[in-house]
Amino acid sequence: MKKFILFILVAIPLFLASCSSDDIRFSIPGVDDQMHLAASEESVTLEQDKGEETAITFTWGEAQDRGEGTKINYYFKMDLEGNNFENSISKIYIPEGQNSVSFTHKQLNSYLKMWGVSTGTTAVVEGEIIAEVTGADHYMKPEISTTTVNVTGYEIQPRNLYIFKADATEGEGVLMEEVLSETKYSYAGALLAGDYKIAVDAESDAVLTFHVEKDGFCVVNADLSTGEQPTITYPTPEIDKLYMVGNACAAGWNIGASLEMTQDPVNKFLFTWIGQLSAGELKFPLDTPSDWNCDFIMAASENQSITDSRAVKRTSPDTKWQVLSGEAGKYKVTVDTYHMTVTFEKQKEVVVPSDLPIKNIWIWGSATSNGWNYPFLLPLEYDTNAAKGTFVIETTLTEGELKFGLENDPNKGVNIEWLRPLSKDVTNDLAPLSASDLQVLGQSPDYKWKVEASQAGNYKISINVIDMKVKFEKK
Repeated sequence: MKKFILFILVAIPLFLASCSSDDIRFSIPGVDDQMHLAASEESVTLEQDKGEETAITFTWGEAQDRGEGTKINYYFKMDLEGNNFENSISKIYIPEGQNSVSFTHKQLNSYLKMWGVSTGTTAVVEGEIIAEVTGADHYMKPEISTTTVNVTGYEIQPRNLYIFKADATEGEGVLMEEVLSETKYSYAGALLAGDYKIAVDAESDAVLTFHVEKDGFCVVNADLSTGEQPTITYPTPEIDKLYMVGNACAAGWNIGASLEMTQDPVNKFLFTWIGQLSAGELKFPLDTPSDWNCDFIMAASENQSITDSRAVKRTSPDTKWQVLSGEAGKYKVTVDTYHMTVTFEKQKEVVVPSDLPIKNIWIWGSATSNGWNYPFLLPLEYDTNAAKGTFVIETTLTEGELKFGLENDPNKGVNIEWLRPLSKDVTNDLAPLSASDLQVLGQSPDYKWKVEASQAGNYKISINVIDMKVKFEKK
């Protein structure tokens, strides 16, 4: 008996050692591939212009019947060949009765980017259909079928979309910002109330449509992936007055003499000024400046070039734009207080013929954005492309009155000569916009043109000082 027990004690360690050196493995049998996954193309070169078109379709047959009470659920995976599906796209559940799955040019290109495939490189993409078994009284290996396809991607180029009036069939639209390639677009700017479409061009069908409730500044955000109408918001500007000061402009460093800028009547975030800039520095005080204790629109960095539009609202540090001596000239300065940018557009130096009887004209009145405020801020520009003696301005007119001043001298104020309608067209000192004949008069009689409420809008106004005619063209 002792010998038997000793034998057992010796045999047990030997048995345990045998188990630890040789794992016991259980082999679960699988099934042969009956589904035979196939791709519609052996190779495909993706194209951005075909973004929403189908590039590849994978199809398969039914999986093997795994016995009474079982059910087959199908799932699809896709990855680069050799990755063992470790970087696969999210597993796709295939609804019952469906035996195919398709991918667009845009989808496949985005997957290639996700997998790190360089543009123009052909990648071998592997698809896998998995037939999982449920309802069995024991685990059954899924039936699996794979296939490969050669795919070449593209470099994503910007896809411009524009905003047009809903009924537009020609003309240029307003360019939207492409926030997310071919998917999310945005626009922040002025629009008049009405219906609009977002499209590639005026002749194209609308990608999306939307309605603007009121004239003014709005923000339009569109997400093409949802197909829903864009969201429209109407931000209100915090800045109602803006001025310019500095030794680069006529105000110098006299804060009380700061030059008032013109607020756009529709896009109230925009302020403009046109005039001469000389070598020096400048910045933009807010509100009505009486001393230096106010906020400013300042350059983002010290001695910032006028080619750099970056701007900030602050009191310090005292960073300014610098106009170099070689940059001096006539400029249109535009401050966008929504996007916080300042642009300086040098104006073409126009020589007004010396033999013209009138060489300077300003529009003034309650129908203009200048109102009855002095000095005059809306000059007409001499048009070298029109008939000799023609001055033009494109501006917004509202209900009110207007006339044209011939001088802008602070020593004289409004005690100057004016272009006015002829007396034959005047009733109660007012003439309609259709009255085109001009005369030069002083302060009296105070003949003016009347803009009716129904006539408000954007206009191109042309005056010929030789023919003494004015033309109001609504745009």
